[in-house]
Amino acid sequence: MAVLDDIHFGSLTPLRRLIITLAFFSVLILALLPPRSAGAAPGDLDPAFGNGGKVFVQFSDGSVANAVALQSDGRIILAGYAGPRVQDGAFSGQHFALARLNADGSLDQSFGTNGIVRTDIGDADMITGIALQTDGKIVAAGFVSGPGNVSNFALARYNTDGSLDTNYGSSGLILTAMGDGAASGNGLALQPDGRIVIAGTASVGSHPSFAVARYWSSNTPPQPSLLTEEGSERAVALDSVTLMRDHFPISTSYNFSADQRTRIMLFAINLELLAGEDVSAVTAQAEDSQHRIYPLTVEYIGKVPGFDWLTQVNVKLSDALANAGDVWLSIGLRGAVSSKVLVRIKQQ
Repeated sequence: MAVLDDIHFGSLTPLRRLIITLAFFSVLILALLPPRSAGAAPGDLDPAFGNGGKVFVQFSDGSVANAVALQSDGRIILAGYAGPRVQDGAFSGQHFALARLNADGSLDQSFGTNGIVRTDIGDADMITGIALQTDGKIVAAGFVSGPGNVSNFALARYNTDGSLDTNYGSSGLILTAMGDGAASGNGLALQPDGRIVIAGTASVGSHPSFAVARYWSSNTPPQPSLLTEEGSERAVALDSVTLMRDHFPISTSYNFSADQRTRIMLFAINLELLAGEDVSAVTAQAEDSQHRIYPLTVEYIGKVPGFDWLTQVNVKLSDALANAGDVWLSIGLRGAVSSKVLVRIKQQ
């Protein structure tokens, strides 16, 4: 550096020259560091946030925050309940409550009403966990209590402005009965695929138990997929003239019958029914080599025992397929249609 060119070391020993050089650079580095607030130390309250690092958000009848989430832009979301403080485990008059703060601790006026949101669902409602989806929507979990000390897992989804996402669940809300009547969602997590997991407790018999429920992040599920043989488009399937609606065990036969008793069992992934749905929500069809379509009847949907990720689909084949040869089968759920899989029908 030019500054060193003007320093005359004279007859200094190499060790002294090194000490002087290190001292010079130490002073230079300290001069370039940003100034540190007087008295600030790790763990001190941040004076740039709220009033001396503290913020209080008041609802008219009291409030308790149980969860917090941080947005990528620095804004802070608080969630819990508004209403009377819970006394000795007695819940009454509490409601879902959220507030959003700007990075400086001020209430975000673009969120809800003056920065706060209150959602009245049942006799007593409480948020215990929140998470942010990749699209910025806010997912809140907890419980809703009603008459007779009955409580359910509760899930709510809010838009970025604090309004309920009416395209999700029932006007933005989902209530799930768990166990024998008394249940509480206490924790919330989002899977990498977006599905929502709530964990908590539920009364089962005479004892409380761990309880967990998982939800789709959208009312439209991912595209279902039918299993095929490795490296092939041929369906992994079982067929039988004696196969009825129930799940395993089954007996199989390679005979194709035209007496309305022939059924085929397909295996699918990403086939999940929502609360209140039954087998009628799933459709099936066959397509022959002439591209003629044959609607099929789905008789049973159920998890394969021991393989919760795998769903078996029992389909009754049409008499019209008796001489069809190669046909392509597909299933659908709420507008999402699976890929086609090949089934070869051999006339006996």
